[in-house]
Amino acid sequence: MMCLCRKSLFSGDQSSGKSSVLEAISGVSFPIKGNICTGFPTELVLRKNSSVGVRLSIVPHQSRSEAEQQSSGSFCEQLDGFDGLPRLIDSARAAMGISTNGKVFSNDLLRVEVSGLDRPHLIIVDLPGFIHSETKQQPAADVQLVQDVDQSFMKEPRSIIIEVNTVTD
Repeated sequence: MMCLCRKSLFSGDQSSGKSSVLEAISGVSFPIKGNICTGFPTELVLRKNSSVGVRLSIVPHQSRSEAEQQSSGSFCEQLDGFDGLPRLIDSARAAMGISTNGKVFSNDLLRVEVSGLDRPHLIIVDLPGFIHSETKQQPAADVQLVQDVDQSFMKEPRSIIIEVNTVTD
């Protein structure tokens, strides 16, 4: 069954605070490690439900080969609480091929489904931050990938785009 829910998209520059705003709205803490940015779109699906839990899965991008889609698409983990969330997000990063000394971005989607009595029905997407120019650490291919990922979500007709900027911007 297709969901006709609107998605709130959080976009903005890298390190503008998108993940922090997402956390404040959802009550779900995402691991923030030093200079590690949001390297892939993260869809947070909140559901009001009597069963409490967290489910993580990867939706592979259509550009992936069939073998890659099967491999990363088979990633699915469940938790009873949030204690193991940072570990599972690291596992999802690895399943997408993201490493600390190589690939930094992916166009795969990490879906985090959170259910509980205190949760509203809400879908929020944390997009990778805009990169304005290439650098040695962020080559042109990364700049283009982030731009393509962000634009593909923004083109969806049922999306609400929320721009997050730092106070100095």
